[in-house]
Amino acid sequence: MCTRLEMLLFSILSLVACMVSATVIEKSMHLSEVVVQYKVVLPDGYDPSKWYPAILAFGGGPQTMKQVDEILERNLRAEAERRGYIVFAPAAPDGVLFFQGSEHIFPSFLDEVLRDFNIEGKF
Repeated sequence: MCTRLEMLLFSILSLVACMVSATVIEKSMHLSEVVVQYKVVLPDGYDPSKWYPAILAFGGGPQTMKQVDEILERNLRAEAERRGYIVFAPAAPDGVLFFQGSEHIFPSFLDEVLRDFNIEGKF
């Protein structure tokens, strides 16, 4: 049987664990005459002077910002917190899917991301 002190300690530790989380920022950039909206998940204690591993993630279906939010909340945000990497998750610009014409933005998109963030191994 747990004592009150043990229960209090468990509650405090649980609260602290919930307060430590990866930062999610929403960004956009103008590329090839389209605006690309995307989210970036930064690991706990992110330091812009340090180098981090990164992944490029895509939402399913219509590849909208709603799908980006879902994949981040369902899996990728927690993994970024746990593993200490950055996640870049773009939404398909103007509703044109990444495998139906919007893929042309990626050379410029990656160039911009690599200018803004220190990425280990450059993807």
